[in-house]
Order: sequence, then C-alpha cells, then structure tokens
Amino acid sequence: WNPGILPKSGSLLQSFPKLQAHANAAKKAVYSNPQRSLTPRQRAAVKRAYDRGDLGQARSRYRRYVGQRIDANFKTRVKNDPSLGHLEVSKSGQRLPDVYETKTKTWWDLTTKADWKRGTHQRRYGDWGNGYEGILW
Repeated sequence: WNPGILPKSGSLLQSFPKLQAHANAAKKAVYSNPQRSLTPRQRAAVKRAYDRGDLGQARSRYRRYVGQRIDANFKTRVKNDPSLGHLEVSKSGQRLPDVYETKTKTWWDLTTKADWKRGTHQRRYGDWGNGYEGILW
C-alpha cells in the first residue's frame, strides 16, 4: 500500500482496513466449509474432472471456484457495510476493480498475495485511476 497516492485522512484512507477485515471474514467463512460454499454447478464441475481422473483439472477448478466464492462473499459484505457506502462494488466478472471510488478513481482488488506480486491486477487497472491496493486473502 502506498499511502502517498491516497488521501491522508477521510473515508478513503479508513476504507482499506475495513475492506481487509471483510476479506479476512470472507476467507474464513468460505474456508470453514469450502465444499458447502461452492455452488451446485461448481461442485459438479469439480466432480466431473475428478471422476474422469483429471486430478490437475479438479484441483484447478476447486481453487478457482473457492476464490470466486470468497470474492462473492467479500462483495456482499462490502455492499452491506453502511460505513463503506461511499464505495462502488463491481459485479462478478465485470472488467472493473472489485471495489472503487468513482470521484478519485481509487480502487482496491481482492486477490491472492502471489497474484498481486505478479502484477496482473495493477496492469489491468493501473490506468483506471491513480490509487490502488490489493486486498489479499
């Protein structure tokens, strides 16, 4: 996080710790019972790959789907937090950061530490605005 590119005070600066807390809670909720957290279609897709003996594909799908469920849980939590009402939340699959503030084009994106280090999110949204941070799970 680079506080030099974000306001020194106010609601945007206070947003990051709240967003990270929601990410931590979403991860905990999904990881407490990941099989139950997956949608029926997601569970069926993992099972199909497993049943045909494609364990690599089964693991890949499982990890991707768990990440998608953490994303969905996180976004629901952010939308339902009145103290974050000044922020917008993108829909799943939309080519926008997960959470953003339109006036300043400040954004945050939920991802893994490894993916953030690769820079894919920064490259994808870097020109969208001048302030960003990874919300890591």
